[in-house]
Amino acid sequence: MKASVRLICETFLGYIYLSTFDGLVPPVWMFAMDALGPTGYEATFAVWFTPLILLIPGLNKIISSRYGVATLRLTSLLGIVSFYATDVKQRLQIVAVGNACMSVLFCCLIGNKLRDKSRMSFWGFILGGVLLLVFRIWSLSFNPIYLDLKSNKLITAITLLVTVSVIEDDFSAKDDDKESQIVATKNNKHWLISGLSLGSTMFLQWVFSNEVSVLCRWCVTPFPDTGPMPNPHGALVLFCVVLGIMLSFTTPHLAYSFIWWVVAFIGTCILLYSRSYLCFAGGLILVTYISSISVAIYERAWKSSCFPSTITIAFAVKLFGAVGLVWCTAFNFLPLGIFTRERTDVIVLICMLFILIGLFSYTLKQDEKQTLLPDESTGLVPKLIRFFVIGLFVMGIGGFVTRYPNLVKVHTLKPFKGGTFTIGVWAFRLGHKNDGLPNLMDATKIIQESGADVFSIIESDSSKPFMNNNDNCAFFEEMLGWYCDFGVSTKDHTWGTMLLSKYPIIRSSHHSLPSPEGEIAPGISAVIDFGGTHVDVITAHFGNDGDDLDRKLQAQYIANLTRETEGPVVYVGYLTSRPGSRDYKEITGRGNMKDIDPSDASRFCLYVLYNRMIRVGYARISHGSLSDTEVQLGRFRFSKLQSELDASTKITTDPESVPADHRFSPIFGGYGVGHNGGSTNSYHMNTPKYFIDDV
Repeated sequence: MKASVRLICETFLGYIYLSTFDGLVPPVWMFAMDALGPTGYEATFAVWFTPLILLIPGLNKIISSRYGVATLRLTSLLGIVSFYATDVKQRLQIVAVGNACMSVLFCCLIGNKLRDKSRMSFWGFILGGVLLLVFRIWSLSFNPIYLDLKSNKLITAITLLVTVSVIEDDFSAKDDDKESQIVATKNNKHWLISGLSLGSTMFLQWVFSNEVSVLCRWCVTPFPDTGPMPNPHGALVLFCVVLGIMLSFTTPHLAYSFIWWVVAFIGTCILLYSRSYLCFAGGLILVTYISSISVAIYERAWKSSCFPSTITIAFAVKLFGAVGLVWCTAFNFLPLGIFTRERTDVIVLICMLFILIGLFSYTLKQDEKQTLLPDESTGLVPKLIRFFVIGLFVMGIGGFVTRYPNLVKVHTLKPFKGGTFTIGVWAFRLGHKNDGLPNLMDATKIIQESGADVFSIIESDSSKPFMNNNDNCAFFEEMLGWYCDFGVSTKDHTWGTMLLSKYPIIRSSHHSLPSPEGEIAPGISAVIDFGGTHVDVITAHFGNDGDDLDRKLQAQYIANLTRETEGPVVYVGYLTSRPGSRDYKEITGRGNMKDIDPSDASRFCLYVLYNRMIRVGYARISHGSLSDTEVQLGRFRFSKLQSELDASTKITTDPESVPADHRFSPIFGGYGVGHNGGSTNSYHMNTPKYFIDDV
């Protein structure tokens, strides 16, 4: 097999490798999210430590043989086919086996004593990371393997074909002159330090270079100037990743420059402690740096005297980094959370220090050749790597260009012509169904079919590595062609809120509500233009029912926002309290808000409150296993007459008794009695209800 063809295969398999690792974390996280604490399933991550079995001499020889590597290549495919499992536990078991095999395979390939094979596998892995970015760009930030079954089937089929081709090539390779390829000097005795620096590099790449929109969501600001956006600014992230890779083999000694590390460290601090475009610029520096040191970091790991231990340490650092990010956000549900609360900056800066120590703990001798650099004496020449990198970059830019018309739709929506409008709210479960699979396609369909003009989605920020860095906001914005306000930023340690609107968002503010004891509660207050009438729309995620002080302060905060409004205002979001409770009375009393249906006593989390508008209808749609929370809809119309604002006191459930533009969509059935806990989305809890004048 020619070097170019082999590199194509290795690049695709590098993409599969990264995707397999990404697939392990969400199922474990789903169990913890359901239990609001550790569940024991976290022990599954021990599969990342399986390279330690290579320390057993006899077993190492068997596993590293052609037959052993071929077996690992095939069994590791379980990682991506686990998507077919309908049960979360079954999926976790299958993907865990795939990760165990992939971890050992990675160690065998990258740590291969034959420098040509090791070099080819390494560059396939590096370029596979760029291919992952490209696929995400074309799939609206999602890895197509985990987006839907159709994409998964196609990629699985291609992967099987490529894997068989690579295995066949391995077995057809000649054994001549193997000894000339063996690198005699594996003299880096600092295997622990090499593992720490490699793990830190892998972790930072996972957090910031796994998806182009992540940096944008770390730097997001309110309307009208939202800061850098995934499209087009995400193209700069792709460019910096590519630039760093080019620097890694065209100017390899740059990685050993202390000044370059200082520049990257300053960029990291700017990313962590600033906002908007300055924050984004700092992130671009960090992304470029991480890519530029990849060869140097892996080189030190390759030359370590105990490569399996080095890789295991690296996986451990990556794991503890991911757990640390969870701990910094979900501190309220984990032990010692008071010490980890909002300390992502500490984790990132420690990783930068590990990289510094790793780079300067081992110095190459003057006559010592760097194994992983492209070599003119082999088929894997710098020109070939450069061609592949540029080709992948062009493919990624093509994705941005193709997606641009979706953004144009946002600015060509039909203007509001009066009549009624509908506002919805949904706790989104971070974009996953109850079975752990993504719910984005089904959620898009529900939002469209609901007839909503504005939609608040709570628990929406999946721009975190343990949720696969998915950008739900960008997905909805381009799929629906709506305006989207994402807030607060990902680095503010919340589960996120987003506000989707058919009509222009004039301005907005992002809020981190008072949360002295529990998890940080995010909120958005926005002014939306409905054909010249400005409506204040406020949404927020409240603390849990056990955090009484938090909920009290948060209710006071929202009440202050609502009472300061002068025109029509709607609150759609959490209260985490029963109707008539202290917090409910705070917002409906001092906050001057009206409950859309005071007779509905069966609410706890979500509420629709309003003022200075006429309520027209109220509906609740069952979650249908797409989330663990229902959808609530409120329909309103405008009026400047006080007498009309105080009308609509009679309730009817007969849609024929109200005008056609007052009725909710018949797609979800008719009037639903009681709770629907099934797998279908339908009206339930004695809705829809319509409000008419009592004459």
